[in-house]
Amino acid sequence: MQVNLVGILIDSLGTLYRHGDRTPIYTYKDDPNVNKWDLPAGALTTIGMEQQFLQGQRLKKRYVGQLNFINGSYNPRELYARSADTSRCIQSAGANLAALYSGSVVHPNTPGWPSNWMPYPIHTYPSDSDTLCEEGSSSCQRIGLLESRRQRETPYVQYLIKNQDFLNQLTQWSGGTVNDAGSINRLWDTLYCQRAHNMTMPSWATNDVWNQLNEMFIYTDDYKDGLAVQQIGPNDNKELLSLRSGELLKQFISSMSDVHDSTIKALMRIYHNVKSVLGTNNPGYASHLVHELWKDTKGNYYIQVLFSDNAYTEYRQITSTLDGCSSFPNGCPFNNFTTYYSSYIQADFWKQCALTS
Repeated sequence: MQVNLVGILIDSLGTLYRHGDRTPIYTYKDDPNVNKWDLPAGALTTIGMEQQFLQGQRLKKRYVGQLNFINGSYNPRELYARSADTSRCIQSAGANLAALYSGSVVHPNTPGWPSNWMPYPIHTYPSDSDTLCEEGSSSCQRIGLLESRRQRETPYVQYLIKNQDFLNQLTQWSGGTVNDAGSINRLWDTLYCQRAHNMTMPSWATNDVWNQLNEMFIYTDDYKDGLAVQQIGPNDNKELLSLRSGELLKQFISSMSDVHDSTIKALMRIYHNVKSVLGTNNPGYASHLVHELWKDTKGNYYIQVLFSDNAYTEYRQITSTLDGCSSFPNGCPFNNFTTYYSSYIQADFWKQCALTS
């Protein structure tokens, strides 16, 4: 069904974006590149700052220039910016907003003040109480409980056994034990960051090894976090998906947040469009997931979902990849969307988090 959105983009726009390029969070015992970073672990790099600035320009082009939805100057009643409470996310939000409001006239004329720059307020919550930008809050113990159970399920264990020879090789090469989703993630993260900066890789880290490690990371991470994965097991854990992203799903339309790659992917897991949108990849640095609420000329409301893979690619329409919206390639009826996904929203998030059985 084709929907002709010739009406107006009304006062609901939610854009979720990953922080920019960063240094590795982890290292491994025999890492030859451990001392080649000038910044501390997990820090936003100048490349990451540039990536976010470019995405801010993309936001400005669409929502200030093309759709005239956002004022190009400062208006605190118009936009609310949320960030995960980590330095790289807060800095990323600042770089993005610096581009979005680069034409603002609301700034002092003090000598030395950066040209046309206006500091925009960026709001954070402690990670243990942030249910939006931290995949359901780090203090929700039930998430950890369900993840642990998930990793004891027979399909997951059998998948690791099937790949045991490769895991043994990774353990030997890296000098540290690689045997589960967490250790796979840590090694993957280190190599990913080094490859992004064109560092000389150890001789064992060939493209074939990287491709196999990347697939194992994607599959084990998705399955651990509640998503059915064809290569491991066919069943979702709906409660886990709900706890990780239900609160974000409830709030995304009215908030603008700078988050982690895992937060964007957690929402895509609820939509069941991870594979169709990302393939066997993680959300790229500065990737954007945008939700627009439109009203057509007959007064009907529609959700349109766009995705930009990174700072160097334009938005692409992904609405039809969402479960419940496959028949609506360029605008999903709002009632369809809310009816389909309402079951992923907990009636009482913290009460559910307290369950131990």
